Amino acid sequence: MGILNLPLGLMAVSLMYSLCTACTHWGGEKLKSDWQALGEADRLKCNDIPLLPDDLRIDRVHVITDTGPSLLLEVTNRRGVRSFYHLPFRAFGDLTSENLVPLPISPESIFLGGGISNGKAVFVLRAMEKSKPVIQVRDLSNNAILNRFPADASAAWDLGAWHLSKGILRALVREIKDDEALDDQNHLQIEVNLAADSKVPIRAVPSRALVGQAELFFDSRSRPHTLWLDRGTSDKVLAQPIYRILPWRADTKDEALILDDKGKIENWAFMEAYDHILVASIKGDSLLWENATIDLQRLSKVAPFNREMQVNLPLSKVHVARPLLAQGPKGEYLFLPQWLDHELTVALFDVKAQEAKPLGFGGIFKEGTSFYDAFYHEPSESYYMISKGPGSSQGRYSLCRLDL
Repeated sequence: MGILNLPLGLMAVSLMYSLCTACTHWGGEKLKSDWQALGEADRLKCNDIPLLPDDLRIDRVHVITDTGPSLLLEVTNRRGVRSFYHLPFRAFGDLTSENLVPLPISPESIFLGGGISNGKAVFVLRAMEKSKPVIQVRDLSNNAILNRFPADASAAWDLGAWHLSKGILRALVREIKDDEALDDQNHLQIEVNLAADSKVPIRAVPSRALVGQAELFFDSRSRPHTLWLDRGTSDKVLAQPIYRILPWRADTKDEALILDDKGKIENWAFMEAYDHILVASIKGDSLLWENATIDLQRLSKVAPFNREMQVNLPLSKVHVARPLLAQGPKGEYLFLPQWLDHELTVALFDVKAQEAKPLGFGGIFKEGTSFYDAFYHEPSESYYMISKGPGSSQGRYSLCRLDL
């Protein structure tokens, strides 16, 4: 499938063909980079995530795992009005504007999560009703309000990790303030029983020192926990960041578990599997090529979450972005966006019991492309990556299919 072994004349033709068909970002432009990995990259089929003619841009894409997955889009139209769309799809060809399900919302609404609750596909918002904040549970198929709760909140929220399971939504948020950077704020923890009949206001409870990127997962006894990389704050940056784990809504008597994982960490990714969790860390400095590696750890879901596997792969003369992790019936995979000079490609790895097997490279993407998520889609039996093209705020999100 790669083209490295072709004669030079055929290689040029084949490479141009890969540019025209691999990714929707390309229209046959000549490559700026003279990098061997681009010649080895397999073609990917990519489609822009659709918009309606009146829409200006997609602001954010959420993957609703329990519904296929399907996609929920936060959109701004050409009049500056915010709205949501649900985009269910059974096949790659279903990514069309005709399949967008409009979900009109009030301008102040903030998405908090989505999934299956009480047999229905739902999504959850923090909205304003009569100038008061409420938590709304809405039907994904027709936007009907199924339940609502008063909310004890004044500032707007920035949403972090969330999880909806067994009718309970848990989400991490931070308050948007003019005088404080989000990365210096402790996360607030929200828990909502979507089927409850309660007039008690939903309150976002402060967490204990939970700053920066954080994730949610459940241990072997179905108890929720948070995992985060503690870098400190701008006032006191830690010399070496530390992975910490705490129970959900931990009190003062709970001690954080610390993963013994020393060294500079540039970026990281997390995935929860059935009986373990995976953490992928970019260590060292991949921009200056100083001791750069990618480190994969598999942790048990039984407290104290012992390490079951650790693989360390060197990164030589390549720059990398945030890694992505995905799992499905065929296994677990690491997707590592990377570049040398200009164009990007994605290195693919099959994560086995005690190794990460390289699978080559997928796609050629324009300089400045960013990557957001990866997932297995059960109806089409395929793995996908979500990327966004470079340029202005009108840069389009795309979905690329990986044949693994």
